[in-house]
Amino acid sequence: MVIDLWYEYFRHTFATNALKQGLDLKSVQMLLGDNDPEMVLRIYANMTKIEILEAHQKFTALYENELKALRG
Repeated sequence: MVIDLWYEYFRHTFATNALKQGLDLKSVQMLLGDNDPEMVLRIYANMTKIEILEAHQKFTALYENELKALRG
């Protein structure tokens, strides 16, 4: 049981880091031996809390700029 958890942890870490470093999805899928690239994204491509915050900040800034432009 413990070995299975470590295996999944390292698999998850590898996939997440590979995608974050720019390795293309198809390559990560093939390296993991998965059949479906969507599964790789769904399971392994997690965002960190910092990335979620950064994405939220970018969206908020974009939204505020769009509102300013509409208001003239």
